[in-house]
Amino acid sequence: MPAAIWALAIATFGIGTTEFVIAGLLPGIATEFGISFSEAGYMATSYALGVFVGAPLLIILGARVRQKTMLVSLMGELSAFVDVHVLLAMGITVLGPAAFFTAITYISPMMTELTGYSNNGVTGILFLFGLGLFIGNLLGGKLADCALMPLLYVTLAGQALVLFAFFFVVESRVASAICVLLMAGFGFASVSPIQRLVMDKARAAGAPNLAAPVNIGLFNQGNAIGAWLGGWVIALGFGFAAPNWVGGILSTFALLLAIASGWLTVTHGVKRKAAMACVAN
Repeated sequence: MPAAIWALAIATFGIGTTEFVIAGLLPGIATEFGISFSEAGYMATSYALGVFVGAPLLIILGARVRQKTMLVSLMGELSAFVDVHVLLAMGITVLGPAAFFTAITYISPMMTELTGYSNNGVTGILFLFGLGLFIGNLLGGKLADCALMPLLYVTLAGQALVLFAFFFVVESRVASAICVLLMAGFGFASVSPIQRLVMDKARAAGAPNLAAPVNIGLFNQGNAIGAWLGGWVIALGFGFAAPNWVGGILSTFALLLAIASGWLTVTHGVKRKAAMACVAN
């Protein structure tokens, strides 16, 4: 494998670790600064918002294109983001990641306060979460090319069901561990099809250059929303298990958007074939 790919892989590992490490450090941060768990969780929100703003800016500022040419290109591409297919794909990008980030941000207090794990036990839970991410990302990447929309339906539905189940079985150590593994697996198995969907729809709408950076930004916007919502329901007194059912609702909405996107794609394809047939006749 080329050295450049290894470099990108290592950089991705570092970025991913930075993004998810807050889940294990949350109790220590809350204790150290004398704040609540929900307030500590907002650190994940602020980090994700930084990426949401920074990713597109770095792409734009780092591009080796004359500023006037870049401005004209951006104006043309931004107009593509009012396309309904693009907007639906962007909504899935926000809500899908938001679902599992709502729960995983507060997994440490959830496991220690409700499930009965020790701090060392939480380390094992986070290992299962990482394992689920690895397996889900691997399978999602392999299957996205051959079954994009069916994979998206299955992963978003699976994520929703697991999160709802997690809320009810959170006091069981074994069931909680299984839910964390499956939540991560379904969650990251949806990343590749979501990325492919956004890029395909944005490219079709005339925005090929902004598709990737905007998608990364939206992914992190979802992370920010998820972490904030999880902390919000905890602060309202719904308990440490509440982020699970909130995540389940978010994943359900993402699934509905995916179904709508698939239906519109099929409808558009049928109409286009009918129009071509009329022209041929």
